[in-house]
Amino acid sequence: MLLDPRPEQEVDLAPTAKFRADQVPVMIACELGRHAAPGPLLPANVVAAALGDTGTHPAVLAELLAGTAVAAWCHAEPRGGLSGVSLEIRPDAASLVLNGVKRPVEAAGTARYLLVTGRDPGGGLTQVLVPADAPGVSGTPLRTLAW
Repeated sequence: MLLDPRPEQEVDLAPTAKFRADQVPVMIACELGRHAAPGPLLPANVVAAALGDTGTHPAVLAELLAGTAVAAWCHAEPRGGLSGVSLEIRPDAASLVLNGVKRPVEAAGTARYLLVTGRDPGGGLTQVLVPADAPGVSGTPLRTLAW
């Protein structure tokens, strides 16, 4: 069916509901978005792409693609936005120590994995995959207008 984008045109989508033509694309996108991809679309895809490109953590990638796990991309920082990364990532014996704050992080509250962007000791950018329940990881929900 072709829709004329004029708001005054009504489209009958259900026996009891009529919608203006300009409302239909938004409703369709909303319904498709709820079911077309597992988890939050942007962070899940960013993390899946990073894991796929590097060939690391194939079991985690399989969980993301199956929709059985959610991952969050932890890149932005309170004062730096997307361009000012200052979180420190340094080696400590057989572990890595991360020191800093990421905010906002879409889907952090439901994520099983966090892909965290930070600076290595030489100042270069690097990303590490961290289980969301790892010791020392904490989160605080941000209040929004819709919450």
